[in-house]
Amino acid sequence: MSTSATARKPQNRKVSPSAKSRTQFRDARVALSQPAHVIAAKSRSRYEAADKKARIPSKKPRIVKAPQRQDKLVIWSVRLFALGIVVSLFAVVGIQTTIAKRQIEIDSIRQEQSAQITEFEKLRNDVAELKSPERITRRAETLGLIQPTRFVSISIPMEVSPRSDQQNDELWAQVKAIINATS
Repeated sequence: MSTSATARKPQNRKVSPSAKSRTQFRDARVALSQPAHVIAAKSRSRYEAADKKARIPSKKPRIVKAPQRQDKLVIWSVRLFALGIVVSLFAVVGIQTTIAKRQIEIDSIRQEQSAQITEFEKLRNDVAELKSPERITRRAETLGLIQPTRFVSISIPMEVSPRSDQQNDELWAQVKAIINATS
């Protein structure tokens, strides 16, 4: 190997701002993990070594409360809220789908109902036409039936009581005898 490879000259490297802030952050984290009196002593020694006539750091550094972990609580609250919104959207879509399906069923039932009503009206008109007296007389004439020219009325001589004796066998026997005698 060459001599230039073994003996390297120190190079002036430019440190990027993000790398510098990372190292400062790491140094601050390490420094702040120490007890307060150690941090104050180091600060005083740096001040004395700098020979600056500026403000002297206090012997008693102020105590700063560690930030509470509210940010995680907020994040989980937002996640839970978003999950609730998604679930409610699925519920609304499901309900709307069910409503649409039921509406389609209702429409098909209404169409079937209107078809049945039309069929009923047609059958009703057919029955009315078949029951008409004119049609019955025409049909009777085509079958050879004729109108009677004289009508015979039969009177039954019998006492009619206001009571209901219709169940009595003797009464019916008398009525049958009278009818058979006149025919």
